Amino acid sequence: MLLMRITRDINGKLLLLIIFFLILFIVFTVSYQSTVSRLVNSRENSVDDVTMMSILEKINKSNQGKESALIDKVVLEEKYNQVLEQKQELEEEKKSLQDEVVFLKSEIEYSQIRIDGPLANFRNIQDKNQQIQDMKNQIDALCAKLKDNNIQSKECIIAEITN
Repeated sequence: MLLMRITRDINGKLLLLIIFFLILFIVFTVSYQSTVSRLVNSRENSVDDVTMMSILEKINKSNQGKESALIDKVVLEEKYNQVLEQKQELEEEKKSLQDEVVFLKSEIEYSQIRIDGPLANFRNIQDKNQQIQDMKNQIDALCAKLKDNNIQSKECIIAEITN
């Protein structure tokens, strides 16, 4: 009987120890789980914040790219307008020089014929040819300026064909 009593006391004590450790294990498990859950939530919030900041940075960079593109567009349009104005001025100058050439040719021709007769007419024609050549050189210089500025003019194309 003593042996039974001792076994009962030992079994009861062991049962109490097992229950105590089981309760202790449950308490630590719940505490650990709540701590891990809080850490995971805080990490998720941190990841969300970092993701949001990254997206905002990308949006800002794309807006800066758009702003740069708009500025470049305005600058290019301004330069294009300047080149277009320069082209128009050069074409007007070319037209006036061509008109002047025609006028000078006819004036010289008329005065030479009137003054000198046939021999003078021949000299007159030579002088006119020289003046025409000078005017062509001026026109060629203007066309070269236009060509350097990447501007094409039908008069310059015609002048190149006739040369």
